[in-house]
Amino acid sequence: MNTQLSEDMATAVQSIRWALVIGLQSLCELDRLDMFCPDDAPAAQRPIHPTGSYDTHAEFADALRWVETLARGDLTEKGGAACTTNGP
Repeated sequence: MNTQLSEDMATAVQSIRWALVIGLQSLCELDRLDMFCPDDAPAAQRPIHPTGSYDTHAEFADALRWVETLARGDLTEKGGAACTTNGP
């Protein structure tokens, strides 16, 4: 199996990594804001969770794991490509 990524693929992998990290950081910030939001705050002032699921953090981690596996060119179970979420 070819383990070298093309320049275009390497750029795409880096872009996907960056987008996943930004998404995970944003989700964590929403969680932080929600934690400090008073219970009696009006609904319009409360942060809206984009998925409504507690599994979202794990889905980000799985997506990052997949990107790293693709970047290494190792799609075997041993390579870590076993996804644990039910997402796309």
